[in-house]
Amino acid sequence: MWVKALSSILSFLLMGISLVDANLRCYDTGNFTRNRTYGQNRDLLLASLLPNVSAKGGFYTDSVGQNSSKVYGLGMCRGDSTPDACYRCLNASIHDLVASCPNQKEALSRGGDPHVLHATQIAPFSESSS
Repeated sequence: MWVKALSSILSFLLMGISLVDANLRCYDTGNFTRNRTYGQNRDLLLASLLPNVSAKGGFYTDSVGQNSSKVYGLGMCRGDSTPDACYRCLNASIHDLVASCPNQKEALSRGGDPHVLHATQIAPFSESSS
């Protein structure tokens, strides 16, 4: 019985993964003006993700700023990607993200093979509110 349940869960997860085909997504959770504090913080965050993800084993989270100008980011590469491949892939995604989502406060870029980049104002992975 548990094998059937596990099989069903695994099938559901695999279907979900295969349905997520978009490599870049700009979310409609708010906009910002590029030359203001939030835009500057996003640029600082994206610049810090690039060297840190590849240097720290393929996973890095960071935040820049305070209050409503605080930006969160996550960069991740597959465990079997080389630091150079990770760096190149993230670099391309950062450029695509900035070009395609120039003033959106939340964006997700999933590269072809080795990485995921998520930049957002809403903290999807950090600080608890206790």
